[in-house]
Amino acid sequence: MRIPLLNPDLESPIYRQLYEHIRNEIQNGLLVKGDRLPPTRELAVQIGLNRTTVSAAYALLESEGFIRGHVGRGSFVNYTAPLQQPPAQDFISFASSRPAESDFPIAEIQAAIREVTASGEIGHILQLGSPGGYGPLRRYLLAETNPHPNDDILVTSGCQQALDLVQRVFAPAGETVLVEDPVYHGIKNVFSRPRVRLFGVRTTATGLDVEELGRMLLAERPRLLIVTPDFQNPTGATVPLEARRAIVALARESGTLIIENEIYRDLRYEAEPLPTLKELDETGNVILVRSFSKVAFPGLRVGWVVGPSRLIACLTEARQWCDLHTDQLSQAILLRFAESGGLAAHCERVRRAGRDRLRAVLDA
Repeated sequence: MRIPLLNPDLESPIYRQLYEHIRNEIQNGLLVKGDRLPPTRELAVQIGLNRTTVSAAYALLESEGFIRGHVGRGSFVNYTAPLQQPPAQDFISFASSRPAESDFPIAEIQAAIREVTASGEIGHILQLGSPGGYGPLRRYLLAETNPHPNDDILVTSGCQQALDLVQRVFAPAGETVLVEDPVYHGIKNVFSRPRVRLFGVRTTATGLDVEELGRMLLAERPRLLIVTPDFQNPTGATVPLEARRAIVALARESGTLIIENEIYRDLRYEAEPLPTLKELDETGNVILVRSFSKVAFPGLRVGWVVGPSRLIACLTEARQWCDLHTDQLSQAILLRFAESGGLAAHCERVRRAGRDRLRAVLDA
């Protein structure tokens, strides 16, 4: 069972929020008939609740037939979710944000692949490389990021691996982490691991609620704040400039490290981009996570993390323990595509197409 994201500030009582979380897990097939739920005492300790609160949630679930308790054995799922019907041919899924395959510049990327595989560097590229990533791509991305003097970069297999490494290194068991509420499920799943204290900060039409953030930073003293300033998933909200400055200042004062998820930044369809939190930070308190997956080719699995050298060294060491080194071939192909000018042209085409699609939706 995934760890629930509970908010004591909501009108709904905590036991009811826990009940709804478990009920949704069951109805969505994430918990199936026969699965054993954690004992009430164990779950209470895991998520920082009173055992009575957990027992009340379990009692409500049992009264509605979702679980069944057995003396001496525990509580088990007693509900079979209905089978989902296959989608119709004209069905459009909004479950995952991904670029349209019809927009992929196939000929251009095929040319980049041929150039890389025909180069004199191909033997080196196919060899084991640095766990930090393909050197030429690291230098290219670091220059594009406009880094601080003491910054370094780690190339990862997409943003999700970057977030996974951040959790392993900076938020082990017992640490407190703040995320946006609502939040992208991939972020929630990574930071919902056992014994990590996860709290949600309300997200409004203009992004993270700065006043609530200030209160929670003071009350919880979290190790990390995970924030998506541009086009937050799932709300689409973008944090204004003054609020960005406030977030950076509040986190610095509380000693909280900011993990800035800027995977959607390139999807701006109008107006000038706002500075990133990292650009506004002068103390090395922000780690920037980025990727081209939303505008280019998510199948290449290329993401990166930029931050102070001492922190990137810790992430790189953890990454080496996970999978030794990165996929240099994908990184070399992406670099060649970028250096040829194809990536910038493709990103502009994607933005134009996205702008047209957004206008069509709004007009409808």
